[in-house]
Amino acid sequence: MVGNLHKLTEDQLIRILTLCFNATDVALWAGDVQRRPAVKNALLQLPLRRLSADLSHLQRSDYLTPSIQSITHLDIITMGSMRGKWKDWEILTSLPKLTHLCINKNVEVDAINNLLSQCASLSLLVAVINTQSHRPGKPSGSYHTIDDHRLILIDKYSMKKMQTDWEDSADGRPDMWDFCGLIRDARDGTPYYLLR
Repeated sequence: MVGNLHKLTEDQLIRILTLCFNATDVALWAGDVQRRPAVKNALLQLPLRRLSADLSHLQRSDYLTPSIQSITHLDIITMGSMRGKWKDWEILTSLPKLTHLCINKNVEVDAINNLLSQCASLSLLVAVINTQSHRPGKPSGSYHTIDDHRLILIDKYSMKKMQTDWEDSADGRPDMWDFCGLIRDARDGTPYYLLR
């Protein structure tokens, strides 16, 4: 779902989610309205495979629903505390099919290390950082100390670029996951092919 969802009412967003009951690839960037219980309930009825959203409104039990358990690609706009402590992120280790994870906020290095070591199926972790504030002493300032080819750091980008990337993915064109996967494969020594 792409577009200016910030202007949708709760009822309009619920209607979209219920009418698109077979949606497997959802980008929910609707601001505060997405945190309402009825919107969450509609989202948790979908057979999700890919989700891009603010997850700060989900409870631990929500991660055990079939909808969340089936996710392979998760792009987290925000989740948990401001500091990104491990206790906020640990629940992601219960997602058995999670292969691709993107975090769009500063998270403590221990949380990143733990996700890489404890998410059983994780093949790619993308950390979106703000290079303007990326320096030692900040939570993301020590990511360079993590020696894992699956960790890819990318510079923060605009909402418009996020929308374009999501549209590319939905249309079958290479997206952020594809390009970060190529970087991971190059680091690992795995042969790779440039996509056209």
